[in-house]
Amino acid sequence: MGFALGLGGGGAINAPTDISLTSASTTDALAIGGTIGVFSATDADVGETFTFELIADVSELFDVSGTNLISTGALTVGSHTIVARVTDSSGATFDETFVITVVSANLAPTDIALAAIPAVATTTTWNPSDKSANIDLTNGNLTATRGAASSGTHALVRSTLGRSTGKWVFAVRPVVGAGNLFWRIGLADASANLALALGAGTGGVSWTGFGGTVVRNGTTLTAAEAYSTTNTELMVAVDLDARLVWFRADNGNWNNNASYNPATGVGGYDISALTGTLYPGFSDSQPTGQGIANFGASNFVNDLPQGFKAWNGAGAAAATGLGVYDTVAAGTAVFNITGTDPDTGESLTLTFSEQADPSSKFTVTGGQVLLSAALTAGVSYSLTIRATDVHGATYDEIFSILGINASVRVTQAFAEVIYDRPPTIRVSQAFTEVPYLDSVAAAKVRVTQAFTEVIYS
Repeated sequence: MGFALGLGGGGAINAPTDISLTSASTTDALAIGGTIGVFSATDADVGETFTFELIADVSELFDVSGTNLISTGALTVGSHTIVARVTDSSGATFDETFVITVVSANLAPTDIALAAIPAVATTTTWNPSDKSANIDLTNGNLTATRGAASSGTHALVRSTLGRSTGKWVFAVRPVVGAGNLFWRIGLADASANLALALGAGTGGVSWTGFGGTVVRNGTTLTAAEAYSTTNTELMVAVDLDARLVWFRADNGNWNNNASYNPATGVGGYDISALTGTLYPGFSDSQPTGQGIANFGASNFVNDLPQGFKAWNGAGAAAATGLGVYDTVAAGTAVFNITGTDPDTGESLTLTFSEQADPSSKFTVTGGQVLLSAALTAGVSYSLTIRATDVHGATYDEIFSILGINASVRVTQAFAEVIYDRPPTIRVSQAFTEVPYLDSVAAAKVRVTQAFTEVIYS
């Protein structure tokens, strides 16, 4: 397309000698038909008129409209060469080459943040895929009922969630079936036989209403408190770190002894022979006998021992701040990654990648940082993460991740402070002031005033 520009006047006829363009750059956001720059020409003849056109446009993205250089399509980032021609009123011409630069209108990401993945509570029920065929589940899989078949033969069910570390509590309420007191309540590993009474074979420990007998891996231990259908809550407390277990009917004595207490670690049955992950279990041998499970803290009839959590409760977090505990296993997701991009909506489409990990301790995938290997307490590890937007613009940030000694941890301030470094010191109530250093640092815990009870060994 050409365009004539009149300057008026007369005189000798000379060819144009130059073409100017007000702007030779734009962004890829320019709309079709949008103006990039305006042409003008230089000619010795006063009052000359000019027509502008493109005689070369390899990318076929530009045209002339009047004196305006315009876009004719969606512009791509890069350099584009065009040749413009100006023709004066006498037909004399002058050609000039221009390089049109198209840059991205996109702004690069500006920040990356890591957030420790919190420990989350879980939902636990009796497991419909891990039970004897003679166990029926109802009530959202919280009620296990012994079926009528094969009366006299025990049938076992395990829970959906197993645990291998920590201090946990669950409860089961038995309902009489055919007048029996043969329920068994306790813990089983994944190998325990579903056709045997819980604890009667290997891989389990149980407590039965018949005399309060406690059986571990087929061996009868000293009896805990006997229970019957009048009991509303049979509670099991297990310290999986110390591998000790306690049983209690309603608000009675733990393991049938007033001196025994899970909170102090005293009087637990030794279950060190049961290694690895353990699951709450229930078995019965008589038809219609039921075990109604309670794995959550919201409706326990009686108080949980101090330092113990409901089986559904959140476990220990793998990380805090920019620190990762030295007990966290490889493959564990420890941080969620988020990024900031000034372009509206682009923070939602950022992708993240690992750019530098000298220690080979981390993997960046799916918007998370995962451990490739366990960290050493007190050692700081460098990790560089890159955020990339949908246009390919990037931003890098370096993080220092600290290995934390997991044995130095304040579980609760002003209620209970526990740390495990010989000798074990347990303060049941702290009063007025509990100063402690940031939990990211492997540091001592100092209790300035203790109130009511201090137990140590």
